[in-house]
Amino acid sequence: MSTPKPPAPSSTAGLQNDIPPLTTLLPAIFVPVTGDFFTHTPPPATRAAQIRESMAALDTHSAHVRANILALTEQECRRVSRDAEIQEAAQAGAPPPPRSRVVSAADKAAMVANMQAPWEPSADRELPRTPDFSGWLVSGPREWGEREVLRTVARTMADLKGTENMVIIYPNYSLFS
Repeated sequence: MSTPKPPAPSSTAGLQNDIPPLTTLLPAIFVPVTGDFFTHTPPPATRAAQIRESMAALDTHSAHVRANILALTEQECRRVSRDAEIQEAAQAGAPPPPRSRVVSAADKAAMVANMQAPWEPSADRELPRTPDFSGWLVSGPREWGEREVLRTVARTMADLKGTENMVIIYPNYSLFS
C-alpha cells in the first residue's frame, strides 16, 4: 500500500507583492539635504539678492519634489502591474470570461449624430482636466492592471499640475515663516 503524496504546492503560493500601495504623495516633499546646507554663508547683501536666492532654492526644491512624485508614481505602477501578474498567474488555466464588444444601436446612432452635427464655434471643446478611466470595463487581470496604471498616471498629472499652480501662485510661501 502506497502512502498518499502531499499536495503539490501551488505555483502562485510564492507570488506576492512586496511593494506597498501608494496612499499619498506627501513623502515627495521631503528631499535630501545637500552638503552645502550645513556650511555657513554670509547673508545676501540686498533684499533683491535674497529674493533671487530664495526663488532659486524654491525652483530647485520644486524640481526635486516633482522628481519624487514621478518616482512614487512609477513605483505604484510597478506595484499595480505586479498585482495584475499575480492575479493572472492565480487564474492560469481558467478560461477568460466571455466579453461582448458589440456597440449598441443607440450608441452607433449617437456617434453618427455627433459626427453629423454642425460645428458650433461657441461650444466648449476643452478636454477634461483629468482623464477618467473608471468607466472602462475590464475582463481580466491584465486589463485591470492597464486601467489602474492609466488612473494612477492621470492622478499624478493632476497632482503635478496642482503643485505647479501652487508654486506659481505662492512663490514666497514657506512653512516656517
